[in-house]
Amino acid sequence: GMAHDEAMGIGLKPGVTIAGLQGELTAASAAILDHRSQYKGWRLEAVPIVEWIVPDVRVGLWALLGAVILVLLMGCANVASLLVARAAGRRREMAIRTALGAGRGRLIGQLLAESLPLGIAGGGLGLLLEGARGTRLRSALVAGEIAIALVLTIGAVLMIRTFRSLTAVNPGFNTANLLTALVDLPRTPRYTDPEMAFNFHREAVERIRAQAEVRAVSVTNSLPLGGNYFRGDFQVQGRDYSNPRDVPILDLRIVDRNYLNVMQIPLVRGRFFDQRDHRTAPLAVVVNQAATRRLFGTADPIGQRIGSPGEWYTVIGQIADIRHTDVSQESTAEVLVEKGNTGRI
Repeated sequence: GMAHDEAMGIGLKPGVTIAGLQGELTAASAAILDHRSQYKGWRLEAVPIVEWIVPDVRVGLWALLGAVILVLLMGCANVASLLVARAAGRRREMAIRTALGAGRGRLIGQLLAESLPLGIAGGGLGLLLEGARGTRLRSALVAGEIAIALVLTIGAVLMIRTFRSLTAVNPGFNTANLLTALVDLPRTPRYTDPEMAFNFHREAVERIRAQAEVRAVSVTNSLPLGGNYFRGDFQVQGRDYSNPRDVPILDLRIVDRNYLNVMQIPLVRGRFFDQRDHRTAPLAVVVNQAATRRLFGTADPIGQRIGSPGEWYTVIGQIADIRHTDVSQESTAEVLVEKGNTGRI
């Protein structure tokens, strides 16, 4: 049947690794499937909580850290260059102080005290390099600074190009004048009843639609680019799935009949949900182009039946692909179910 992702928190004992836990969960998944065939398509997966809550941003953070380090190096090079130039102008003074008996430690202490306001890092670098030849050292610092600036400039240009490319990507739906809101019903007896939850959403939609400023309203369990994902296993009626691994697992979207109108997603063929798809009507689904390719290849999906034994859904329409997960990724295979049928999922 259809399913969605569930999460539970697990505290690991000292010495237990994620890989070791995953091995145990894989064995447990196989044992569950052997005894409970209705859980086909489900699997247990161990994911660190940081990866669950926060998307994979390691590459971006490393790039940001690299840029910060380069900027810091440029600052250090600037300070060091200033100190070297200042030291070169004070050679006569240092020579006189040395002739009057000032030791090297005292001279370094004086220079260190003067350099503190300019920063410990830059001052330390300047003091370390003060004994070298001033002109050659300044040339090297300038060359290094130019090289760092060039790297930063190239990186900035590439990031701007990437950003412009992403913003130019057509997500497949119209984002203009589109507002979203998250509705999280309390887990009380009143709303754990599917009928009560359905009535709440229906009344909320009717009240919002009555506002003069509103063009259309829709409800879904998974907003495009919203970060929440649900999946289900979908067999094609008449095919052999003796091996549970062959059952396609597709993204599941629960929507209402206004979804296509609100999101302005093109209908490729067939029809979308309407008054014919009431709660006692035969089960129906709409698939996107990616799901059509995954399940039927180049065949016409309209009229095909998918789902699981005892719960078959008839495909009534096909919609265009949208970039639901990420604008930088191609569309995933999606199956849309009308919200009025959620009580039977």
